[in-house]
Amino acid sequence: MLSDKVLSDRLAQLGEAGVVERDRRPGWPPRVRYALTPSGHRLGPVLQALWDWGTEASPTDSAAEGSGAPSPLR
Repeated sequence: MLSDKVLSDRLAQLGEAGVVERDRRPGWPPRVRYALTPSGHRLGPVLQALWDWGTEASPTDSAAEGSGAPSPLR
């Protein structure tokens, strides 16, 4: 779980990078909504490809893990 500060910092970074836009709503308590920008939406296929790559297990990866050989990414 992320702390409120970490989440706020990450959202600010994504805003600076143009991935999300911040919409502050008036009232009490203060409310803020975030939405993906067009650039953020364009990241969807890239993130999906990374997710798919990370979740698929190839036979050579499984054999290497079972043999005790270190994975190059860990």
